[in-house]
Amino acid sequence: NQIYGNTTENTKISAEKIDGAQAYEIFFTLDKPADCMTIDIESAQLQKSFPVQKDPKRTFFYIEKKLNIQLVKTGTAGNYTQLGRNFNNDWELYSPVKICGNKNDPLSTLDTSEYRIRFTAFEKNQLYYIITITCESKILFTEYIPPVKK
Repeated sequence: NQIYGNTTENTKISAEKIDGAQAYEIFFTLDKPADCMTIDIESAQLQKSFPVQKDPKRTFFYIEKKLNIQLVKTGTAGNYTQLGRNFNNDWELYSPVKICGNKNDPLSTLDTSEYRIRFTAFEKNQLYYIITITCESKILFTEYIPPVKK
């Protein structure tokens, strides 16, 4: 198990919303190809009263893989393809999400490409979250440096 935790205040806001809600994104790579990985996210809002209460939040996420292809239409590189999500069309959650690559489908192979987790809890307040990834490969999270507030 490899764990990454942070707050939404220190996490990159995604340009792509989830059902109209602000979403956040975390990037990572694998240090070697893998057969499968399991991903789970827990998030909570901390109440500012004493004793501090943890208020768990339902968190919805997508796991995506960056495609290193040149798009003829727009001329941009590196769009993402969805590998999985932790909810169905009725917004019912299931977790954790297990993703396995298919050696015959290069888009789904779990290689050393960049991966992105986009998530939302449909909350405006700051959340604390923990992402747990279980994989036979080491996970290398990309550290996000928030812009300096003026």
